Amino acid sequence: MEINSRPNVSDMFPLLARFDLQGILKEATAVAQRLDWVFSSVIERRLGEGEKRLKDMLQILLEIREDSENAGSSSLASMTHLKAILQDIATGGTENISNVIEWALSELLMNDRVMKNVKRELDEIVGLDSLVEDHHLKNLNYLEAVVKETCRLHLNLFPRLSTAPSTLGGYAIPKGSMVIINAWAIHRDPQFWDEPSEFRPERFLNKDDDKRPFDLMGNNSNFQFIPFGSGQRICAGANLAGKLLRYVLASLLHSFDWKQPDGAEKIEFSDYYKIFIKKKKPLMAVPTLRLSSQDLFA
Repeated sequence: MEINSRPNVSDMFPLLARFDLQGILKEATAVAQRLDWVFSSVIERRLGEGEKRLKDMLQILLEIREDSENAGSSSLASMTHLKAILQDIATGGTENISNVIEWALSELLMNDRVMKNVKRELDEIVGLDSLVEDHHLKNLNYLEAVVKETCRLHLNLFPRLSTAPSTLGGYAIPKGSMVIINAWAIHRDPQFWDEPSEFRPERFLNKDDDKRPFDLMGNNSNFQFIPFGSGQRICAGANLAGKLLRYVLASLLHSFDWKQPDGAEKIEFSDYYKIFIKKKKPLMAVPTLRLSSQDLFA
């Protein structure tokens, strides 16, 4: 992801692409080869496990591929196709989720009221004698609001490529143009958001307003909340990312109390753009066991 985020002269002057003046293509090719080796090794090991195979994302993809082969379908027909899907999940999903979790913890550590509300809900729904499980998520409404508010403030959209010439707002967009939707500005537009720079999850809990609540899929009439895009070209992993964000954040907050290290400076919220909106200064936080027993992790 870091390589993809670098300014590349070849994108501005395609005729120079074959010269790879910055060495980006060479570096990206080496990374792609390493990833291919990793995925190939994991797949080969899984195929050799027989009946002991885990029921996870990889296994589901392998079963779909096997069914496609038996039916003579082109869906997931090649191992290269399967590895490409795994790469999308590993690169586009893992880093993005960990980045949003870091922003969420930063906001919560700076807002004791919101942190207490989240923990109170977790105690009521899950209890200190249990770990967070999938069936708890549908009842963790306040935690879901925290995730949405974090996405509103700290999640940006991936660039899109126009597949045909079009006109938008009087501007001509040629085929093959890189298009970036300014979600940062949309999510801070005072026309739609009261005190838009403030971290306030409660804005997503107002059931009386017909504009609320928003989901993570961009299903709102004015497109004022589009953390993963909207419509047919929405992020393909939006559903998975939404569930993982809630599950991981709930597990971290329920299992541990978090605080800054002794003597640490106040958490900074300055950021920079590298495909994702990342913190300039990484969060430093110390966890302390919160659950009733360590045996729950066994």
